[in-house]
Amino acid sequence: MLSDDELWSRVKQLEGETIYTIVQKKPNKVLRVTDSEVIIEGRTTRPSRRFIVRVYRYLCRNGEVTGRDWIKICGNEFCGKVGRITLAILVRAIPDQVESFTVLKGVYLELS
Repeated sequence: MLSDDELWSRVKQLEGETIYTIVQKKPNKVLRVTDSEVIIEGRTTRPSRRFIVRVYRYLCRNGEVTGRDWIKICGNEFCGKVGRITLAILVRAIPDQVESFTVLKGVYLELS
């Protein structure tokens, strides 16, 4: 498992890259990665460092993340909206740790 700083260092490397949502394969250009959030072109929701780290820790602890897990991770359903792009960020930031990502009844990410 990466430390929070190691994970964020990998996320920062995505600046200027285009990442694709897992389900709809929509392109999202990462304009900037600050110390606290990821700014994506055309999106009003911005995944925060805190949220990305929380999802990563949940993934490490449970071995997977599905669409049904958002309430467990952050306590409300709103985070599912930013959660999908967060999973896309993690797929690109930690490809060596993500074994598979498939579409089931929601987005599903599994650790290797």
